[in-house]
Amino acid sequence: AMVPVTLLMADVVGDRQVTGSVVTGVLSSGGLLVTAVYIAAFGPAHQSLKTFLSILIGLLGTTSGTTCWFITEVPLQREEGPPIIQGRLQDALVAVYTGIRQLPSPLGVYFLLVMLTTYGYTSYNGAKGQFFGLVVKGGTSSGADVCGAACSPAQVAFNDGVRVAGLTDSLQVVAFVYVLGLPCLVHRFGTKRVVAASIVPQMFLVLMAMSKNVAVDVAIAATCSLTQATINLLIVPLIVHVKGHGQDNSLGLFNGALNSAVCGGQLLNYVASAAMVTSSMGYALPVLVGGIVSAVAFCVALFKFHISMFTVYEPASEPPAAATPRDISGEGVYVTRKRSIFSKWLHGKGAFSSPANQPAPVFRSADVIQEGYMLKQGSRFRMLTKRYFILRLEEKHMTLGYYTSKEALVLCSETPIGPGHALYDISVEGHHRLELRHGTTSLIVEVETEADFVKWKNCLQEAVRWHQAMVFDGANKVTSYGKKCLDDEAAEALARQEAAKKQRETVAKKAQAAATANANKPKFLPSTRPGYQCFTVSNTKFEIPVDYSYVKTIGSGAYGVVIAAEKDGRQVAIKNIQRAFDDLTDAKRIVREIKLMRHFTHKCLLGVDDILEPVEIATFDDVYIVSECMATDLHRVIYSRHPLSEEHICFFLYQMLMVVLLYRAPEIMLGCMKYTRTVDVWSLGCIFAEMLSRKPLFPGQDYIDQLHLIMNALGVPSDDELYFVTNARARKFMNTEYHTRPLAALFPDISADAMNLLERMLVVDPHKRIEVEAALGHPYFASIRTVEDETVASTSFDFEFESEELTKRRLQELIWDEMRVFHPIVS
Repeated sequence: AMVPVTLLMADVVGDRQVTGSVVTGVLSSGGLLVTAVYIAAFGPAHQSLKTFLSILIGLLGTTSGTTCWFITEVPLQREEGPPIIQGRLQDALVAVYTGIRQLPSPLGVYFLLVMLTTYGYTSYNGAKGQFFGLVVKGGTSSGADVCGAACSPAQVAFNDGVRVAGLTDSLQVVAFVYVLGLPCLVHRFGTKRVVAASIVPQMFLVLMAMSKNVAVDVAIAATCSLTQATINLLIVPLIVHVKGHGQDNSLGLFNGALNSAVCGGQLLNYVASAAMVTSSMGYALPVLVGGIVSAVAFCVALFKFHISMFTVYEPASEPPAAATPRDISGEGVYVTRKRSIFSKWLHGKGAFSSPANQPAPVFRSADVIQEGYMLKQGSRFRMLTKRYFILRLEEKHMTLGYYTSKEALVLCSETPIGPGHALYDISVEGHHRLELRHGTTSLIVEVETEADFVKWKNCLQEAVRWHQAMVFDGANKVTSYGKKCLDDEAAEALARQEAAKKQRETVAKKAQAAATANANKPKFLPSTRPGYQCFTVSNTKFEIPVDYSYVKTIGSGAYGVVIAAEKDGRQVAIKNIQRAFDDLTDAKRIVREIKLMRHFTHKCLLGVDDILEPVEIATFDDVYIVSECMATDLHRVIYSRHPLSEEHICFFLYQMLMVVLLYRAPEIMLGCMKYTRTVDVWSLGCIFAEMLSRKPLFPGQDYIDQLHLIMNALGVPSDDELYFVTNARARKFMNTEYHTRPLAALFPDISADAMNLLERMLVVDPHKRIEVEAALGHPYFASIRTVEDETVASTSFDFEFESEELTKRRLQELIWDEMRVFHPIVS
């Protein structure tokens, strides 16, 4: 009976914790079952001690590991360390130890009380008596089979009492009924009175130890057997009262600690019984000690720690803070959550259950008519449970919903107040109660104060009247009801949808930002080189000098990951190209990039500050390029919310050069092997258009899609303009008819000079496309161009290395030589 009652009570603190409490209850019951089976198979433990200890050690290891596995949170992920099972068990044990250390003092006192009373309980329990050979199965009522003529009167009374109390079937039925009725007793008399009444009988164990009357012994044993279960079961409402409702209440951990306390009390009894079994009082002394210990525990709990703290329904000394709606665009919005499937199954499908396929409601604070805590009466056991109720305005009715707590806002159930609903005042003396009835179903709530009762009663009455006051037109549509009209409702519904959408976007952005932050957080590893530091970031390993301190991850691309680092107070960018020589074509491009960046020295061009020195050329694999760290890039500027003036666009276009898919010239995509620098003019034209419209001009997914978009915008070129296309299939593809739209129609608001330059840059025929020099002299740049500032490189770039046979070794040597410019060998 302990497991289902624990389940029902545990549900108020969240379904995640139910697993822990169930596992501990099942293991506790399983332990008793194993004990009974062992006695039936092998007899008392002392007769086969080695076998019993072997089984006991195996069971302890299995059950302890299983319990720890279930009640711990997901363990930390390790890149290096012990095997995963060992790691999970270690994390679980640490979590249990930490949780027990952080027990609130009321729970710690209660667990100590449970341990001590359990000692007294097990000292007379019939099953434990059989376990240690105090009673032999099939013996006479006097227990002569055990001690024969040497039995003392107290020993005979004890044996008879525990045998009758522990093995009588009728008594087990009484105990079962008592446990099932325990929730009703708690509700009727309060937890503190039930706990007090359960601890008092433990003191009678003193009388049982000294009594020679079998009837008295049986009565005491039966009473203690019944009330001991109460002490164990009331741990759940106690935890809820001390720790509060919510997902952070580690009920599974605390309930596991309770079972540990029970086991501690049983172990204390085993030790005491073994030590005192040959004393002058015989078996009566352990029972006497158990009764005295229970009496002391009761007095300590009653006078020292105030047993009143064990109540569930007493209000806290300070009223909890009101629920704070989340603020979205200056407007309060309640974002609720749905209950888990297990929780719904546990409670059954009630009359006021919401459909499972509907999302959890999201509503504005302006729609909330009334909110606050009330006690809801359950439909099964008629117990009152504290829930947070919210009465809110919907499109055509009001809805009453109740939640686990105001902080969590986990929706238990809700009901729209519509036709057929009626409200009744069913208050009795000292209890303010309301019943919301619809047909044969009803919702009964109890309000703690008279003032809140009046508020809720008026609001619910208004909700019923408000729906009944609807006015319909000829088309059976609502024209008005209450003080609202349909236009206002439509606007409010739209506002609610927008608020919910913004909330989802905000949550998604925060989750993405958190994931990015975790991914970009460096994880330091042991370094293999003196003076170097090693860490991983964005799944990439960096090994750089200790002079550089990591700042942040800038980004990643096809060739590597770029981080920002600081050295001597100056921030730089470090590009890590891992396994640079696996692909010789990519390695050749890296060589070209380094040589070009070193060749050009201009304030508008990014140069190379350093190439980090590898260990040796034979193991040279990763390339680290250090350059100036820029504050932003053109992509962020284009897609920012800041407006771009034509002066900005003109200035950017004046400096750019780029060739990627979105900006790739047609001759490259059509397989032309000989192309000129006019391909860069086409790319600049695409970026120019993107700055004007703040979106890509030709956002193709591949070459075919890209060419389709180009011809849709520029029209089909003539055969003369396709002279560079040698592939017959490609030429046929380009001759297909397309519906075109003039390029000027895409940019109606730009100046005539800007439109003219754009049209001359985006020409399919490379020969007709404007040259770089002519573009620089275009009237569009007249306001910003200064010919004197247009510097020319003093020397030509040496492309001689392109003609070599570039093996992996040769490519390593080329980059090694570039590195030596920054790190010369000192003779």
